[in-house]
Amino acid sequence: MNKYHPKHLDEIYEKLCIGRKKYVTPIMLSDEEFTNTWLAEIQGEKNPFPESGKYEPEVLLTGHKAVYPDFACLNVRKRKTIYWEHLGLLNADDYALKNYMKLESYEKNGIFLGDSLIISMETPEMPLDIALIRKKIEKFLI
Repeated sequence: MNKYHPKHLDEIYEKLCIGRKKYVTPIMLSDEEFTNTWLAEIQGEKNPFPESGKYEPEVLLTGHKAVYPDFACLNVRKRKTIYWEHLGLLNADDYALKNYMKLESYEKNGIFLGDSLIISMETPEMPLDIALIRKKIEKFLI
């Protein structure tokens, strides 16, 4: 069992010729099929706030109205959805409080910071750290 990996079954199925594939039902979706299913379920541009170029999907949280994370990302290897919130106005008290409550709602719904939720932050005095963003992408999405 230590050497078993579900990807091995995928690899065997993918190597079958077309004639044999039609007689075999894979027990797991291929990465491409999984991604297409995920894309159909997690659709962007759901935030009703009037702004062009929207990219936020809608996430319904228990005990909170719908939230719109800035991004929903898929780690295909882990088959896991990661939500990304960018907090760009942390110097504004109302904005910071509203987003604190939003982050707490995520966690009450099983979407935990550092697991399936990533945040990035900036203020006018402390602009976005692109090197740190790259590290987060490598840690959570690759």
